[in-house]
Amino acid sequence: MHWRLILLLVLAISCQKERETLQMEKINFDLSQLNEDGLVGSKDGLRALDYEFCIPDIESFEKEVLSIDPSLKISKGSRGRIGCSQNEFLCIGSTHQDGYLKILEKLTTLHYIEKIDQCLYE
Repeated sequence: MHWRLILLLVLAISCQKERETLQMEKINFDLSQLNEDGLVGSKDGLRALDYEFCIPDIESFEKEVLSIDPSLKISKGSRGRIGCSQNEFLCIGSTHQDGYLKILEKLTTLHYIEKIDQCLYE
């Protein structure tokens, strides 16, 4: 009887870890160009890097991404360069914040975020 309980606990823990697996391949820009403050460029020309991604038009998803990344600006009608559908919200964030790398890593674990691109504002 105890072995069943142990097996159930092991399976539950492994499922949780699988859901939170980093998927850094979702990030489509070079993180190595950023310094520890989330800035890119020469010493006298440092600037933040903005990124964009789409989320489904679901309020709980909006709340979840905002809880992870407080820098986000969410547009409920823009496609962005990334090409959000009419059933998705465009989310734009910035690397110029404390813990930017942990934030990006956490965003990659969300199943409803397919990719995170650099936002070029062109």
